[in-house]
Amino acid sequence: MYLNYLQNNLILSGVIGIIGLIFTFIESKRCKEKYRFKSYMKIFVLVSLCSYILLYVKINIIGNSNSSKTVYGGGGQTVNLDNYSSVNIGEPTF
Repeated sequence: MYLNYLQNNLILSGVIGIIGLIFTFIESKRCKEKYRFKSYMKIFVLVSLCSYILLYVKINIIGNSNSSKTVYGGGGQTVNLDNYSSVNIGEPTF
C-alpha cells in the first residue's frame, strides 16, 4: 500500500537514521548542548549503516537457515508448503 517503499532495506535504514537524528536533535536541545552539522551527519551515517547491517544479517543469514517454505498462520501455527507440492486435483481416487 503506502508503505511498500519501506520494503527496500536502504530506504528503511535511511528512515531509521533520520529517526535517530531527530532523537539526537531533541536530546541536544534538552541538554542545551551544541552539535555541529558534521556531528549530525556522522550520527545519521552511523545509525543508517548499523540498521542496514542488522537488516542484511536478519534477512540473509537467518532467512537462509529456513530452507523449506513455511507460511505462518493465525495462532502461531506454521504450514510447510513442501508437503503440498504434489497435490492431485483431478479425479478422486478412493
